[in-house]
Amino acid sequence: MNRRLWLVCWGMLLVALGSRAQEIEGSRPLPAADVPSADPVKPADPPAEASPLTRAIRGVMGLPQGAPKIPITPQMKATIDDAVHDLASDDYHTREAAALRLIEIGYPALSALQDAAKSTDVEVRFRAAQLFSIVQSRVLFDSRVLKGHEDIVWTVAYSHNGRLLASGGGGRHQNGQWSSGSDFAIRVWDPTTERVVRTIEGHSATINRVVWSSSDNYLLSASSDGTARIWRTKDGSEFRIFRGHEGPVTHALFTSDEKQIVTSGWDKTVRIWDVKSGKELRKINWSEGRVWGLDLSPDGSLLAVCGDNPVIRLYNFHDGKPAGELRGHAGNAVALTFSPDGTQLASGGWDNSARIWDLKERKLLRTMTDHTARVEGLAWSGDGKFLVTACLDSKVRVFDAAKGVLVRAYEGHSEGVSKVAVSPLGDAIASGGWDSEIRLWPTTGITEGIALGLPPLASPPAGISPAAPVPTTPAPFPILPPGIRLDLRSLGR
Repeated sequence: MNRRLWLVCWGMLLVALGSRAQEIEGSRPLPAADVPSADPVKPADPPAEASPLTRAIRGVMGLPQGAPKIPITPQMKATIDDAVHDLASDDYHTREAAALRLIEIGYPALSALQDAAKSTDVEVRFRAAQLFSIVQSRVLFDSRVLKGHEDIVWTVAYSHNGRLLASGGGGRHQNGQWSSGSDFAIRVWDPTTERVVRTIEGHSATINRVVWSSSDNYLLSASSDGTARIWRTKDGSEFRIFRGHEGPVTHALFTSDEKQIVTSGWDKTVRIWDVKSGKELRKINWSEGRVWGLDLSPDGSLLAVCGDNPVIRLYNFHDGKPAGELRGHAGNAVALTFSPDGTQLASGGWDNSARIWDLKERKLLRTMTDHTARVEGLAWSGDGKFLVTACLDSKVRVFDAAKGVLVRAYEGHSEGVSKVAVSPLGDAIASGGWDSEIRLWPTTGITEGIALGLPPLASPPAGISPAAPVPTTPAPFPILPPGIRLDLRSLGR
């Protein structure tokens, strides 16, 4: 059989592999939110995106994918072996911790889970088979990378119709040293084609936040140059500039009617502005120090503020009067986001945790301590069932918000992750990183992850036999043509 025929056969096998991957992963993305149909920016006609099959072929042929291979060190192998051993523990919490470790480890654990799925212990076999499917889904479905920023990407935000993604950044960090950077442009992307459709320039320092107006007709940016600015999305022109903060502006947001904006800064203030006139309406002094994060409840009644303090403070938006506080973080709380229904608030902090609070009772509901570094970005899914976190340990994590358990961890950024955003269409999660990259992660199968993941791993769900077939080994195929070797690590995660 000549080499050309070998390649034809291999192409047919790749198609089958792609179909099998979709079956393993499931077909439902994260639930989408109700979105308007506005489309303020009309993108050009850039080249079509590479298909998953094309990316798989690139991996097989040894072409770059942007996802580093992971060497399995002796220490890592020992950790994997210990975790697999703990899957047989009689203690529920030990099994749970072991499963979480294996999911976090990812690709290097596949072989050990493959072997464990053949165990004579029915419970171990069942749990290992489920974990194998979860980890394998992360190997077969890699992220898409948007490259164009020269400095750290500090902020990402989807338009409300889900068709566009805005990003901004600035500053560089190398060998423990900071520099101001040189890239202070806002970029508007078409996530489908992975191309920039508009570049907006005007700020003279780091862009810390970009948000869309509810109509998607305007973008609001907050910058370390001491200003907040509103831009028209149809042409990128400046609509309004807001001056008054005495230092970097860390955050900004629109009210739902687009008549006011709220900003925060290192000058220990939160300010409310009139959009039409550009004038400051009122100011909240935050004596604890710099303000890092804020959010406005969906009904526009409650403002949450955090910064150089573990305490999160709540204010009545319409008069600025205190409305309570939330205590529980062991370090500065720096990120906040209200749940879509406004009943809960999520926070991220420098104590390496994310927390969910009950706003009616003003009490802590859940603490997620799976992170190994600061949590600096948060985003809810459209239905409020999932919470996504951005962590400086370079990972993006998805949690079941009702249980506080990890259902997926994405790996691919080579440095810390600063912010995350969930597409209103429910099909992707965007993350911005210190590596100057934006990554788009597939959400396919996350809803199944709750059924397949933790804590249900403790026992088989009703109607599922623990003696399920052992997953097929993702090993090199025996019928590859000479000179071609399949390495799943090159397919990305």
